[in-house]
Amino acid sequence: MNLFTLSSILVAISSFIMAGFLFFKGRKSETNLIWIFFCLSLTMWGIGGCMFSTTLDPSKSLFWWQFGYSGAILTNVFYVHFIFKFLGIKKEKFIATVYFLTCAFLFLN
Repeated sequence: MNLFTLSSILVAISSFIMAGFLFFKGRKSETNLIWIFFCLSLTMWGIGGCMFSTTLDPSKSLFWWQFGYSGAILTNVFYVHFIFKFLGIKKEKFIATVYFLTCAFLFLN
């Protein structure tokens, strides 16, 4: 096990615990719900990085790289949406554009 694997495991576990805590304590708030999705995308990124670094089969390694990279792509859109919601900035068209671009990048991934 190398340091990349260890850090990916720690990111995945801590993000999943934070998402679970927020899910049980404050899922009624839209801001908290966006942050839960942010934490889950970090969990995806961590799991993908951990599995990528430990898998020896090239085809499985590529799958886990794409899985982790999907989490990395989703992280950006949820963070931007959270900041806009938290600060009360009302730019629905901008948020919709960011989600559209994220879907395009996920498709291309």
